[in-house]
Amino acid sequence: AVPATARTKLDLGYVTPDTVALAVAQPRRVLTAPELALLPIEVLSAASKKEVGIDPVEIEDMRTCYQERRDALINGCRSIGWKIDPPKAAFYVWAKIPSRFPDSMTCAKAFLDQADIVMTPGVGFGKSGEGYVRMSLTLPVERIHEAVQRMAKVLAVIPSLKGEESQSQGN
Repeated sequence: AVPATARTKLDLGYVTPDTVALAVAQPRRVLTAPELALLPIEVLSAASKKEVGIDPVEIEDMRTCYQERRDALINGCRSIGWKIDPPKAAFYVWAKIPSRFPDSMTCAKAFLDQADIVMTPGVGFGKSGEGYVRMSLTLPVERIHEAVQRMAKVLAVIPSLKGEESQSQGN
């Protein structure tokens, strides 16, 4: 969630299998916490502590942290009627937009304007992303709970959402 006064810049980024392979192939590259949390356990096992530069216990702590954040968002959204499948390994969640919205840009704009919540429109990732929004898991659990409460106010005006099954994509 971004306060209205801090909406001057939004960054967009993602990790693909190619960039993970590149990160492991070039150990001098600095890996961010979300990237490390996404690396498959097989890759982390193959990479020595020296190559990655972070203790495996720290990596497991990061995975646990992101799992708690994911569960807080998924369970929170389900509690307000927005059914979203949890991602298996990501620091974000893809969610099918409520049927009230004609496209992902309109949906993301509504949450930004009405609840000061930043959701990335799926269309920003290409044609196949249309119809979805992406929500980040980079905030503490307490902030995620707060965001869910604000989302509930926006979704309360969407009667068709109740009972509507949303699906995740690409997770």
